[in-house]
Amino acid sequence: MRSSFCVAIAALTTPLSAAPLASQPGGIVSTPVKINDQQTFEFIVDTGASQTVISGRLIDTLALTAFPGASEALMGATGAGRTEVYALSSVEIDGKRKGLIRAIGQRAFPPLGTAQGIIGADFLADHVVDFDFPRNELRLLEASEIPSTRGWRILPITFNRRAFPVLQGLIGGVPVTIILDTGAQLTIVNSAAASKLSQAGDLGGAALPGHRPQARGATGHAVSLQMRNFADFSVGDFKLDPQRIAVADLPVFNTLGLDETPAMILGIDKLRGLRMIVDYPRSRLLIKPGS
Repeated sequence: MRSSFCVAIAALTTPLSAAPLASQPGGIVSTPVKINDQQTFEFIVDTGASQTVISGRLIDTLALTAFPGASEALMGATGAGRTEVYALSSVEIDGKRKGLIRAIGQRAFPPLGTAQGIIGADFLADHVVDFDFPRNELRLLEASEIPSTRGWRILPITFNRRAFPVLQGLIGGVPVTIILDTGAQLTIVNSAAASKLSQAGDLGGAALPGHRPQARGATGHAVSLQMRNFADFSVGDFKLDPQRIAVADLPVFNTLGLDETPAMILGIDKLRGLRMIVDYPRSRLLIKPGS
């Protein structure tokens, strides 16, 4: 028994390999992904995506053929559409390989720098996913590997029917349901949250002056945003920057049944200075300031 315990500890303290994270337009991050045991392409790492998505450029590069007559709904943050379905014989990241992925082909995939697709929960949920944003590194642990929790804030998460990580938090003292979405450029609250904040007297003043930005999802649809500053913002008991949070009723709030309850998409703009581990097997988020 003593010998087995020592081996387990040694395995956890052995330096782990890491895949690089690259910044794409808007600050979202991508990592190299080997497709079909052949070529490597940059893919957005997206905790707010259920399935792997591949661009038209990648479809043409690999000469992929869609399933005849098969189509699937693609529900993006800003809109929806019908797409073709493709089979990828394998997907590999950081030495972790999964065979036979059912991928959505999106020829209207918005330009995202060098990224040619999105990796979603159909791959990520099999692992413990370590986002080391300050070091621009991504590590994937097997489900059986337990990361050390020393020095980390541990927050419980649940997963909705689309396998998105869901947390609870506060913005301006108002309870809010939070979707953790590393594929979102901006953090956005819905009008139900804004209404509650207005009633509480903490809407953060008037909309910030200047050009109104847009949110653009995987379907290519765009939605205008209104930027505001808030008094405070926390996920669980972990405080995040309350400044410059967008307000908009994205279609995804309605899709997820969150259009009438205060809700938020927690995007990469509030995460880039942090280290966080999405522990899918144990339904928890480990988070701490970046070193």
